[in-house]
Amino acid sequence: MNAELTSLSRNVAQPPIGSNIVVFGGGAVGLSAILAAKVRAPASLILVDTSQTKLDTIPSDLLKDVTVLNSSGLSHGDLVQKLKSFSSDGQGMDFALDCVGNERVVLAGCDALAKRGTIMTIGSTATTQAVFKTEKFLVWGLTYRGMHQGDSVPRVMIPEMIAQWRAGRFPFDQLLTQFKFEELKKSLEETHAGRVIKPLLVV
Repeated sequence: MNAELTSLSRNVAQPPIGSNIVVFGGGAVGLSAILAAKVRAPASLILVDTSQTKLDTIPSDLLKDVTVLNSSGLSHGDLVQKLKSFSSDGQGMDFALDCVGNERVVLAGCDALAKRGTIMTIGSTATTQAVFKTEKFLVWGLTYRGMHQGDSVPRVMIPEMIAQWRAGRFPFDQLLTQFKFEELKKSLEETHAGRVIKPLLVV
């Protein structure tokens, strides 16, 4: 989960206070990004997912001051317009974080950006391909980049994460559900069904 904290709050994005941020994906990666984004006191913070079951699993206190959007059934254009309407000035998002690894998500994130906005990919698959119109990147000054582990140095970042957790600013423990080691199959089934955010096997 350190990639999401470092990418949003320190090493990569460094969003100014009052930014408009959208996170695609309500799993462990996306929710870690939501927690990290809260540290930066955004003007608007949006969580997008297509599974209502998954969204209903998220503890409500983690979603305080977060706008939750189930994008299932929304067209590309409708999703983009909704995201722009959620921004503080109606112009779009300053930062979009793709925690899914889906080309439609990447394209929606790009089109929902305001001028000089940035989209970042953490989640990905070997088959993910996104085709961009470079004109908008040139005229609007957009940035698209990927990252691995948030460009972090573990020996530096892990103590910082623990400090944030102890201060109550990064409650990642609320994302965890414990399973006995012999319940491995069950933990995978619950995760795939969207009923568990982050399984933790206990030996």
